[in-house]
Amino acid sequence: SATRLWMKQIRADRFGNLQIGVLRMKQAIIFFTRVPVKGKVKTRLAQSIGDEEALFWQREFIQKITNELFELWYSDEKKTDNNYYNNNMTFHQGDETSKTVDCQRSNTSDGESAENILLSDRLDEKTFYVFHTSDDEAHILQEVMKNALPLTRSKEIKQDGTENISRQKHNPIALAKSKEIKEDCTENNAVQKDKNLEISSNYFFEQLIFVEQCGENLWQKMKNALAFAFAQGAEQAILFGSDVPELGAEILADSLSLLEHNDAVLCPTYDGGYYLIGMRELIPQAFEHIGEKVFDATIRNIEQAGKTCAIGTKLNDIDTLDDLNRYIQTAKKDRA
Repeated sequence: SATRLWMKQIRADRFGNLQIGVLRMKQAIIFFTRVPVKGKVKTRLAQSIGDEEALFWQREFIQKITNELFELWYSDEKKTDNNYYNNNMTFHQGDETSKTVDCQRSNTSDGESAENILLSDRLDEKTFYVFHTSDDEAHILQEVMKNALPLTRSKEIKQDGTENISRQKHNPIALAKSKEIKEDCTENNAVQKDKNLEISSNYFFEQLIFVEQCGENLWQKMKNALAFAFAQGAEQAILFGSDVPELGAEILADSLSLLEHNDAVLCPTYDGGYYLIGMRELIPQAFEHIGEKVFDATIRNIEQAGKTCAIGTKLNDIDTLDDLNRYIQTAKKDRA
């Protein structure tokens, strides 16, 4: 049902403790990205700046999105019953293993179903998926994302500060981030004052569900990722990539809100594509017969399927050196 449910529900958690929670609409947040491996990411950008620099920026963009995902999750945490989540976080402090599943298994009947793996012990409104390339290299992506989270990343920089600072001298955005993180290490910083933040970031990382992309091309892979989420019971799903570092938690939340009264949502880029697509149920036609005008073709396909589509915030994606320089200059002005 597309109607939001605010029913109080008494349930037992995996440890046998009775919990009172809130049953809400199930939302899937799908981060769709490449594993950051040299020579395999940002290939258009690499033609101008080289594979090493392209890899560096891919890692930066992934970490930026990871922080926005955490902010989206954490803002919900502060609105819900803290006792429920504090109980769960206490049990999870020592476990740093994220869930990894195979999207090919979602419809199989052998062994434990993917639905049981993913949703049997969840009361969260949002389920966070990371659909990635190359399952053999997924640990690289997991490490990059974990090191981006609050406090966890600041500790890494304190222990390995020399290498990071020297790498950042010619990178104004990363250097600005480095200064911000150093400030976060002070005793009086608001981040340090929140006693639950480090526990929360570890707990959030454990909730990330890593799934290898499957399909013959980009459009099939995106469609299959959304289909997988809906097969797990999602009533709303949004999918986005790592090429738009300006994407923030507010835009993600706004995109979900647009799905309250629309069948789909599409957030355009200035080059004629889109960086986010969302649906209330799978619309396969959205990924068919896509030509050069990606955004226009997708809107047309959705409407021809008899569905309504809202248009979200327009942003720049980073594909070329000009895109990157524009992003750097904008980031400099924002920090001035």
